[in-house]
Amino acid sequence: MTASTNALDNVLAQAQAAAASKAVVAMESQHQEVSHYQPQNTGLAKPGAGFIDAGGIDVDAYLKVDKAGFKLGDAFKGFVDELLVSLDLSEVVYIYQCRAENPGSGAIQYLKSYDGISTVEGKNFLAEVNRFDTTYLKSTGIYETMEIPLTLSVDVQDPKYTTVVEEGSTLGLTPPPTGLTGFRKILKKVRANGGDPMFDVVNLRLKHDTKTNKANQEYGVVEWELLTDA
Repeated sequence: MTASTNALDNVLAQAQAAAASKAVVAMESQHQEVSHYQPQNTGLAKPGAGFIDAGGIDVDAYLKVDKAGFKLGDAFKGFVDELLVSLDLSEVVYIYQCRAENPGSGAIQYLKSYDGISTVEGKNFLAEVNRFDTTYLKSTGIYETMEIPLTLSVDVQDPKYTTVVEEGSTLGLTPPPTGLTGFRKILKKVRANGGDPMFDVVNLRLKHDTKTNKANQEYGVVEWELLTDA
């Protein structure tokens, strides 16, 4: 077992635990300046990572996991229950995120940082998290997750329109902390099979499932299945 795989396990475990915690703004007594968020030392830093990962993943569309099924980008009108994809594990980008609900519109708002210091817009990450805590509803505080770039292995037909998302198209997926468990199992299987969960290319089947929370609200989840190495 390598140091990199131990670090990966630590990040995934921290991401699930951190969802319940709130970020606290530390104020300097003299200047009253908001301090930076200090990411936990996960051992995942790579040379030049701050520069390389600053733009996040480059994909054609984002995969929405709805209670009704998978939606492949904004132009996709229907829902599908299963996808066949490949994934280069070296292209997964680890991020810090905060999620909250706009009290006026009810829309979900996100904050994202690749280094735990600045948001993608260049603002102080911790100050923006504090703003979410004080002005929005149901703020999660800071949690760690990842951006996963998936490549379609076959064409996917929109069941409600003529749109076809072609084989080779890339889809971005950012799981919530509670959605990391299945992906972590995939990484463990890769390692158990003698592969490298940080750098291998794998083939996956993604199946949609619907769960119900304690408030009796339905939500969609991804069921991950490892097929074979590419």
